[in-house]
Amino acid sequence: MPMSTPDESAEPPQPNVDAALDRGAADIGTGNVGGESDEAATSDEAIVATLVDDPSIQQARTGEVRTGSPFVVDPPAVRQRAAAALKMRREFEAGLWRLTAASAVIAAGMLVVFAAIAFWVFQTGALLIAGLGGVMSLLGLTSIYPRWAFSLLLIHTGLFVGTFWLTMRI
Repeated sequence: MPMSTPDESAEPPQPNVDAALDRGAADIGTGNVGGESDEAATSDEAIVATLVDDPSIQQARTGEVRTGSPFVVDPPAVRQRAAAALKMRREFEAGLWRLTAASAVIAAGMLVVFAAIAFWVFQTGALLIAGLGGVMSLLGLTSIYPRWAFSLLLIHTGLFVGTFWLTMRI
């Protein structure tokens, strides 16, 4: 079946530029600049607005805009646990407990020196000092220096047991 070719001599229809210009000039005279006819401008039809009820638009209005991959779904339990952990961390870092625990590590370090001196001079005093140093080391385990606190706890425990053994032997 032969294909029909378009007639090359036929020209596409040209828009009537003169009529469009005349209509535009008439619209300017009537104040109807949008190119609408007088019937459309005086129509009593109501303008219908379409409301979009999309959750993402509601979230954008409240300031909750999701970032990251649009394909990942966060389980609500993970989000709640992460928020609770962040809140606990902020409370821990902002409170006086952190500074108190760090000071307890420093105090436990100083008490090691006093307990070592008292071990040779006054064994009963060394027993009390080593016990206090152990308590300070336990408090220091919650600080930002837990390794120092644990090592000082081991030293104080050794001093306490050694002093107790020496005291019971005498």
